[in-house]
Amino acid sequence: GTVKWLLTDSRSLGFPEETLFFALVTGRGDGHRYIPELYQRGVRHFVVSVRPNSDDLQTMSAANFLVVPDTLAALQLLAEKHRAQFQVPVVGITGSNGKTVVKEWLNQLLGASHRVTRSPRSYNSQIGVPLSVWQMDEHTDVALIEAGISQHHEMKRLRNIIRPTIGVFTNIGGAHQENFSSLQDKCMEKLELFRNCEIIIYNGDNKEVCESIDRTLQSAREIAWSRHDEDKPLYISSVKKADRSSTIKYHYLGIPGQYTIPFTDEASIENSIHCLAVCLYLMVPGEKIAERMLQLAYFVHCFKHRSILPIILGEDITNGSLCLSEEHLFERNTHGVLHFVAYGHHQFLVKTLELKEIGIHHVYVAAILLDGSINLLEE
Repeated sequence: GTVKWLLTDSRSLGFPEETLFFALVTGRGDGHRYIPELYQRGVRHFVVSVRPNSDDLQTMSAANFLVVPDTLAALQLLAEKHRAQFQVPVVGITGSNGKTVVKEWLNQLLGASHRVTRSPRSYNSQIGVPLSVWQMDEHTDVALIEAGISQHHEMKRLRNIIRPTIGVFTNIGGAHQENFSSLQDKCMEKLELFRNCEIIIYNGDNKEVCESIDRTLQSAREIAWSRHDEDKPLYISSVKKADRSSTIKYHYLGIPGQYTIPFTDEASIENSIHCLAVCLYLMVPGEKIAERMLQLAYFVHCFKHRSILPIILGEDITNGSLCLSEEHLFERNTHGVLHFVAYGHHQFLVKTLELKEIGIHHVYVAAILLDGSINLLEE
């Protein structure tokens, strides 16, 4: 049958008859263990690195097994070949923070005029990127793909899969620093994504990023935006903050424009400028950009696995008490500060949490949304 879906996590099975399962072997588990269960649920196509024994072959007589030396390498190669079929703008987004927000905002800004394919949630890893690229199809006008790394030599593999035509470098910070000798070392590795890009978009006021780009001798054109240098292609002439919004005035190749976003924090302002640069390069009219910027919604990243959801009880300051379902409530020893916060026109009761005991080395904000669901937001 026709394969439309690639699967690496048995819990995400949706359309078994059209699914190809890759039995990945990682430090956390061996996907080969789930093949009998998936066969019972209707999956018939498997990529494996361990040849099934005769009993398994007899029990699963209708299954097709492709035996390869490395199932992850096979997944990545398949995605690489799939990507090569499309000649559309592909925005590759990397950086220490803001990747997912920039991707989601670009989806909101471009979605009204383009058919957008984008990475689900934060699918930016060696596994997540090929699954994201596989979603590209004949209807895709533009693709938005995140790329994240934690050690050397990872970005080259992701670059070969994504092959971005437009590169966005959000910023550089301390996340996943343990495998790099310095911030510049990590920055250089991340910049590997943009080799052969048409254009690179980055903050021209960020010294580490600018020095690293100069060292890589990138051949791509640049939109290095700046809030201080009027000679940059995208000059931010002013940022004026109101109570719940910020108005940004700019000059792009000498042409003035402005827009307002329903946020006042510096991270959102910087993320919006990255998005502005992409939209301008894709020739979205300035008035359309301004109209859509005003409608931006804050992106809240949702982790579906119950094991990393904290208990948060409280009241939403806009609509009164929230009644959370039992599936949202379970015991976990988490510590944090409970406080109210406003994003745009929405107000949430949130709790900042350090979740190091479960292997997440960032601070997250857990928000009770207006519909009573709990989501986690990376700070």
